[in-house]
Amino acid sequence: LDFAIDGPTGIAKAKAIAPDIILLDLMMPGMDGYAVCTHLRSDELLAEVPILMITAFSDRKSRLQGLNAGADDFLAKPIDGLDLLARLRTIARLNRYRRLQAERTRLRWVLDRALHGYLVLDGAGKLLYANTPACRFLGIEAADAAPDASFGTLAASIYHLEPAATWATWPAKPLHDACYLVRPETATAPAFWLNVSEQRLPVGDTLQILLLLQDVTEMMTTWRDIRSFRTVLSHKLRTPLNAVVGLLALLQDYPDDATLAEALLKQVFRDV
Repeated sequence: LDFAIDGPTGIAKAKAIAPDIILLDLMMPGMDGYAVCTHLRSDELLAEVPILMITAFSDRKSRLQGLNAGADDFLAKPIDGLDLLARLRTIARLNRYRRLQAERTRLRWVLDRALHGYLVLDGAGKLLYANTPACRFLGIEAADAAPDASFGTLAASIYHLEPAATWATWPAKPLHDACYLVRPETATAPAFWLNVSEQRLPVGDTLQILLLLQDVTEMMTTWRDIRSFRTVLSHKLRTPLNAVVGLLALLQDYPDDATLAEALLKQVFRDV
């Protein structure tokens, strides 16, 4: 709680402390409440701060002028203490709600432009929210397009859930370690992999599940290709080496046979 004796002092203090609510007297020396209100509304940091204007005037013209200047509400003199407290509580609640709505709007804007899928589910796995990438992964237009569908049902209609044993106990038990949604390779489309991780948060008396879906197709394809290359390389090397080992065993059994040794060496180098 802070006070100012005139308009310029009030503006300076408001910029310094960024108050939750401003009580602004209409009649002040030098700079009246209309001018102060207009100045506050032109400031980017203070434009959204609720302003309760206190005035001795009750005529319609004064109120309209105050609204045009940016006031949120009016309180007539003499001030009733209970009325003032009620107005402050109401304005504070409305301001918190307005800020929450603004934050939610900004968050959704960011999430809808993210690369990953983000979902909010209730404790039973029912879909409450899905950003644009998540809707695309699940083949739906929006979370409210399938209000009664669970995430598990939607996912199982498109993907293989791996490991199956972990998914069989979800959502009763949280997901641990590496869990995936896998769309197998077809004649017209390559395999597609989504890594799934979760966070559980209590919201009041309920539980919400936050899911993150990450496209790991490139990583899984690279890992599969590396594994295939190692298998092929191992097979290619093992075949001639087996022959070499066998020929060297014969040479060890007949160490004094020069003709055999020469033939075996030629065979070894030809195979290698």
